[in-house]
Amino acid sequence: MAIDQVSRVTSTASSSQPSHPSNQADRYIQAVQAFADQVLRYGLDRYGAKQTPLIVDGLKIESLRPVEWSFYDSGREYRWIYSDQLSQHILFRTLEGLSLLTGQNQYVNTAAAALRYAFDNLQGRSGLYYWGGHTAWDVANDYWVGLRWQPGTKANPIHEMKFHLPYYDFMWRQDAKVTQRYLERFWAGHIGNWTNLDMDRHAEINGPPDRPLWVEPYPEPPVFFDGQGLTFRNIGTDLIYAGVFLHLRTGKQEPLTWAIHMANRFVQTRDPKTGLGGFQYSCRQPDRAMEQFGAQLPGHRVLEGTIVCPTPTRMFAGMLLRLGAMLGDKGAVLTKWGIEELVALVRNAYDERTKSFPPMLTDGTNLSDLVFEKEGYYGRAGGRLSGDEADMSFARVYLQGWVASGDEQLWRAARGVAMTCGLGDIGATPKDAPRLNLQTMVDESSAIYLLLELNRLTGHKDCLLAAQRVADNILSRQVVRNLFVSDRRSLYAQLNPRQPLALLHLAAALRGRNEQIADDLDGRRAFLAAKTRPTDLHYIHDFRRIYSQLRPE
Repeated sequence: MAIDQVSRVTSTASSSQPSHPSNQADRYIQAVQAFADQVLRYGLDRYGAKQTPLIVDGLKIESLRPVEWSFYDSGREYRWIYSDQLSQHILFRTLEGLSLLTGQNQYVNTAAAALRYAFDNLQGRSGLYYWGGHTAWDVANDYWVGLRWQPGTKANPIHEMKFHLPYYDFMWRQDAKVTQRYLERFWAGHIGNWTNLDMDRHAEINGPPDRPLWVEPYPEPPVFFDGQGLTFRNIGTDLIYAGVFLHLRTGKQEPLTWAIHMANRFVQTRDPKTGLGGFQYSCRQPDRAMEQFGAQLPGHRVLEGTIVCPTPTRMFAGMLLRLGAMLGDKGAVLTKWGIEELVALVRNAYDERTKSFPPMLTDGTNLSDLVFEKEGYYGRAGGRLSGDEADMSFARVYLQGWVASGDEQLWRAARGVAMTCGLGDIGATPKDAPRLNLQTMVDESSAIYLLLELNRLTGHKDCLLAAQRVADNILSRQVVRNLFVSDRRSLYAQLNPRQPLALLHLAAALRGRNEQIADDLDGRRAFLAAKTRPTDLHYIHDFRRIYSQLRPE
C-alpha cells in the first residue's frame, strides 16, 4: 500500500454534504476502529527478550515499525524503542470509548493491560513511575531511558508532568489503591517547601518514598519569592487536578485544600490592573527573564513569572472550570478563578487586529517589538518573543467559560475566534441562531467539541452538520494508512492523537446515545530527551525531531 493512500474507510471523507447521521456515525467509528486495529497489530511491545502489553510511542508510516529515539554518547549511537505511558492517556480514553460504542472489549482491554503492566513493573522507589516528559521505557531493552540516561551508569531518572492530565478515572477503576498512592506520591515528590508551595516540574523517580504530604501550617507568603524549583503553570495544573480527583474519590479534605492553595498561588501572580497572571509564582535566581532583557525594560517588573503565556493560561483556566463543575459548591472559587483568567485574556491580551495574542508582560506591556540585546534562555541576541495564535481551542474554552458564567464577553470572544478560523457565526448572542459555514475548511478537533456543546445549548441542526464537515476534513487530510497525523506527508504517526476521541464524541451525538465517553481535557503529550544528533547540546522535543518530519512534495 502506498504511504499516501488513505484507507477505504476514509476515502469519501471530503463529500460536500454529509449523509444520514447514522451512516456518518458508522463511518467515524469505523475510522477510529481502523486506527485502533493498527495500534493493536503494530503498536504493542514485540521487541527484545521480554514482550509486554506496553504500547510504543509511535509508528513509522511506511513500514509500520515503531518510532525509535536516537541517543549519541562518546561517538556511539544508541536507539530506543520507547513507550511513554503518561503520554498515552488520550489513547486510553479513545480505546475505552471505542469499546463502549462497538461492544468489542479488546480495545479497552488493551489499555487496561498496558496500565496494569506499568502498575506492576514500572514504579520507582519514590512511588512515581518511569514515564513523563523526560523519562520513558525502552521496550527493546526493558529499562528506563530519557534525559538522564547514560550508558553504564545508574542515574536517577526524572518524573515530569506538564499538562499531561492523565485519565485518572480509568486508572482508579483498574486499581484504586495503587492510583491513590501514585497521586499522593506525585504531590509529595514535587513539593519542596509546603510553607510557600515551592515546587518543581521535576521529581526523582528513585528518590525517597517517605517525603512529607499535606503538611501544615501554610502561612501563604507573597508570590515571586526566591525558590529552589520552577513553579510552572503546567505542572501546577496537573497537581491541582490530582488533588481534586483524590478528594472526590477518597473524601479526604487535605488534597482539595492544597489544590486550592496551589491554584491561588497562580491567581496571586495577577497584575492588579490587567488581571493577567504569569507562568510561575516563584523566582529561581538568576531569573532568566530578568537576566536576559530586564535592562531593556526599565520601570517594569520583568520576571519569568510576569510574562503572559496565553496557551498555558487557557489550559489552566479550562481545567479550573472543569474541576469547579465536578466539585459543585465546593468548587465555586475554582470556577470563579477560571472565568477571571479568561476574561483578562480577552480584555487585555488579545489583539483583534492580528487575531492573536502578542507577547507581553502581565502589566500589559506589549513585547512584540522587543529585540533581544543579549543571548539567553529566550533566544539569541537579535531574536524576538513570539505570540500565540487564537485557534479553535480558545473558542472552545471561551464557550465553556460562557456556560459557567453567562459573561457576554466570553461569548463574543468564542464567536470572534470561530469566525476568524472559518467556522462561521455561532450567533451574535446566545439567543441568535448560528450561521455556520457548512463548507468550512476547519480540521481541528476542538471545533468538533465546540459544535457539540453549541448543539447541546441551542439544539440547532446546523451544529451537527458543521461538526460532520470538520470531521470529514480530518478524515480526508489527517489520516494515512489508518493512522492520524498532522499532515498527510508525515513520516511518523504518534499513537496518542486527539482526532479519534473527537470523532467518537461526534458519533455518539449522531446516534443519540448516552455512552459516557471520556472528555478530552485539553492536555498534552510530551517527551523531551537528549542528543538525537551528535551536535545537540541540550534536550530535544520529539515533536520537533521526529513527528515534524515530512516527505518531500
